Amino acid sequence: MSSVKAKTLLLSLLGVGAPMSGCEGEPEEQLPELSEHGMYVSMGIEGEASPCGGTLVWMDRHVEALGVLFERSVADVSIEYYWLRQASVDELCGLDAYACALPGGVYSSGPLVEHEFVHAVVNGWTGPGERFFDEGLAVALGDHIFGPYVAEEFDEALSMIGADRKLEIDYPTAGAFVTDLIEVHGASAVLAFYDGTDRNDSGEAIAELFEQAFGSSLEAAHQAFLARGRGCTMLLPACSLPPVAWDVDAWAVDAGVSCSVDGLGPDAGPETLGGTPWGFTSFEISSAGSYRLELDGPAYPMFAHHCGPCAERAPSVAFGVPGEAEPVELAAGRYVVRLPGSPSYDRVYPLRVVPEG
Repeated sequence: MSSVKAKTLLLSLLGVGAPMSGCEGEPEEQLPELSEHGMYVSMGIEGEASPCGGTLVWMDRHVEALGVLFERSVADVSIEYYWLRQASVDELCGLDAYACALPGGVYSSGPLVEHEFVHAVVNGWTGPGERFFDEGLAVALGDHIFGPYVAEEFDEALSMIGADRKLEIDYPTAGAFVTDLIEVHGASAVLAFYDGTDRNDSGEAIAELFEQAFGSSLEAAHQAFLARGRGCTMLLPACSLPPVAWDVDAWAVDAGVSCSVDGLGPDAGPETLGGTPWGFTSFEISSAGSYRLELDGPAYPMFAHHCGPCAERAPSVAFGVPGEAEPVELAAGRYVVRLPGSPSYDRVYPLRVVPEG
């Protein structure tokens, strides 16, 4: 099948428009040259823009984190990521789409849309499977939904599974359900199950494949998921960052965000020069207890997000002004902090985590 036909087929299954209507030949001929290169990812950019210095390194880290999680080799992973004007994304992905992953690459109006990036990596290993689990994997492994959450649609999950189901997929529900499966059965088993599914499988067929893969019914898994009553995403690759070491009696770091050096993003399309970069830092709590989280600088809302398993995931906690920050209870484990940047200058955030008492 030609890549044009493959893209048209996949788009029709996704329920969006046809690629590059009116184009002659392969869509790749219309795309910008791949000008930025990492280990596993190459980027082509339409317009006058460039990604922040850490963006491709972050994508490479994400590929490696997925390889470790799924116990898959990443040696042959090669992703073409096209950062395009919105009009071009509309032609490829359908109107009002921010991004999509199709055979041949990721097409996006932003330089770092990790949801679609995960689609490209995972489906490069397996091919596109049943849509609820496809989107669930992309949310679980590509969307940073910090802290545990509850979606009203959790109890409707079974009505979203299978090509014959009419209920629209709720992405947070799909991501939470897939995260739950990964934590119960292991990532490799979930990927093997997904690999055995097809876009056109009915809900009944998926239920049969599920029971063969996991030894219990889809209904039983759904009821267990509802009983746990919370959803999470895996927070990759942020939670795979090596934590910054503690000083003797505190965790203290001047966390910087510099687009030109190691920032991520920016969150702007190529037709918009500038845009806001961001970054992450990480710390480890060895013993649960009471701590003060302090930010000695601009009064931006900033939070520490726990990386534990969903059943143990603690709520996100805010940093406060030194001398005014109230003590908070922190569970043991790794935490990540998302750092907002600036489109026009570098930012530095003096952060401290201090044991209480």
